[in-house]
Amino acid sequence: MIKALTEVEKAYIAGIVDGEGCISVRLNAKQGCIFNTTISVEMVGIIPLWLLNTTGIGHLYHRKRKEGNYVISMWVVGGKQAESLINSIKAYIVQKEEEVKQFMRFRETVGCNGKDIPIEIMKTRRDCANKLKAARYG
Repeated sequence: MIKALTEVEKAYIAGIVDGEGCISVRLNAKQGCIFNTTISVEMVGIIPLWLLNTTGIGHLYHRKRKEGNYVISMWVVGGKQAESLINSIKAYIVQKEEEVKQFMRFRETVGCNGKDIPIEIMKTRRDCANKLKAARYG
């Protein structure tokens, strides 16, 4: 569960997600009709990611670049935890407002999983994923 954040922390985290983050809904090809919802931030500097990691949710990963002599750090949070984070910071999101809207619209369909997902739910999920991608790539 996400820790209680101050308004300053919410605004700072929203700025990182808004500027450097990726809000995504992706079809999991291995599982057919299952989608994954994630928020990720990848950067060379670890200090901004440290604050994201102190939220109590998500995971911080590090990998050495093949070219160059530096380490890339990535913070990733998914599912209900990503939804909780978005709910905490959405008032401060500016650039990714449409992505947040589609992400939350998608999350409203969660709870209906398995092989017998109604066609209307699948259409909504695909529509959200497509609109989120369109918002990201303009």
